[in-house]
Amino acid sequence: MEPSELSHVAMLRVLITTMENDLGLDKLSGDERNLIYTMSALSSDGHENLRTEDMKKHPLCQNLSHPTFYRALRTLLDKGYVSRAGSRKTGTYSLHISKLGPMGNETQSRA
Repeated sequence: MEPSELSHVAMLRVLITTMENDLGLDKLSGDERNLIYTMSALSSDGHENLRTEDMKKHPLCQNLSHPTFYRALRTLLDKGYVSRAGSRKTGTYSLHISKLGPMGNETQSRA
């Protein structure tokens, strides 16, 4: 790897960190952020209701252990970023990115 390549990666990392801070994602763990990114990527492919088995196969989540994946999912559910799309047994969820406003201010209060 060339030094210039590494500096480009460093600049991308700073950009990503700044964007995460602006969205309030810096308050989440790395695993929780990866799960949100996975759900966002799958949602942009036209899927509104996301299945856990599809999320687990995504490159950002495929190395998460079973307990870590479900712990991150539970935290996102509790914080309101994700909701169940069906009954508990269907394993389908929806992402609620609108939960975040500018600079990470929540636009909806928790019920």
